[in-house]
Amino acid sequence: MSENSAPPTGSPAGLRARRALGEIVIIVFGVLAALAVNASWQEHVDQEREQHYLRQLGADLSENKRRLEEALALEQGQMQRASNILAALRSSAPLSKDAAGALMMDEPPFPWFSDPRLLEGTLVALIATGDINLIRDDSVRIGAIRYQGQLRADLTEFGRKLESFQSFESRLFQLLESARPADAQPDSDDTPGSLIALRNNPEARAVFDRFE
Repeated sequence: MSENSAPPTGSPAGLRARRALGEIVIIVFGVLAALAVNASWQEHVDQEREQHYLRQLGADLSENKRRLEEALALEQGQMQRASNILAALRSSAPLSKDAAGALMMDEPPFPWFSDPRLLEGTLVALIATGDINLIRDDSVRIGAIRYQGQLRADLTEFGRKLESFQSFESRLFQLLESARPADAQPDSDDTPGSLIALRNNPEARAVFDRFE
């Protein structure tokens, strides 16, 4: 018999070899079974996390929709208020203090700006942690990424508009203060009287033209 030939299967050495191979096979099957169970459990965990994220994203989007609709209604009201004030400044018809007060002081007072403060925490966490890949639906995953990018761009644009609004607000109050009636009490708020006094002020009309 050659030195490199396998021992006869009936020999003690052959029995030990078969027993060792059998033990290896059992170990391999055990490891594969454990991996299968672990993979199944991990898939279950990932699906649970995916559903949690989707529920939270849905809640955030619904709340953002509500806040945006509220902000839009406020902005439309303020734009209408600006148009009414501009019309009053241009008109030659008498303007009473009550009417001027209603234009400026009715709730919400003019000028007022919306600040919806949209929710983005869930979306930021999804993308920052890489958990966005848990979302299996390609259209939802891609849409979420695009939405986050658009949200960032919109917030930047909102910041610019806010600066513009604050500039308008500051100039408006300067004009109102400069037009304050001489007979107004030192600590009183005579915004209606100031507005009436601004009716012949071209700069005031220009300020409202830009806001409108």
